[in-house]
Amino acid sequence: ADAVLVLNAGSSSLKFAAYPADGPDPLVRGQVAGGDLAAAFDRCDAALAGHRLVGVGHRVVHGGAHFTGPVRVDAAVLAALDDLVPLAPLHQPPALAAVRA
Repeated sequence: ADAVLVLNAGSSSLKFAAYPADGPDPLVRGQVAGGDLAAAFDRCDAALAGHRLVGVGHRVVHGGAHFTGPVRVDAAVLAALDDLVPLAPLHQPPALAAVRA
């Protein structure tokens, strides 16, 4: 079955959940201190056994005037989000690190 991974990296933790693509009940959800991406991904790997990851979503704190809804991330989007770090200096860098991971 297909699954979607959702991330929310903050300044001191990383929240995550994986959902079946066709349903609202999470396969796994949790939080790791310090925004430890490797620990979060390890926990998700076990829960996603037998599932095909078809998408990853991440909430980014500040999208400025250009990003007010979901957007597919590419190099240009990442560069524009990097320019917005001064607007949310504690939250934007960990969020972008998670997107890059």
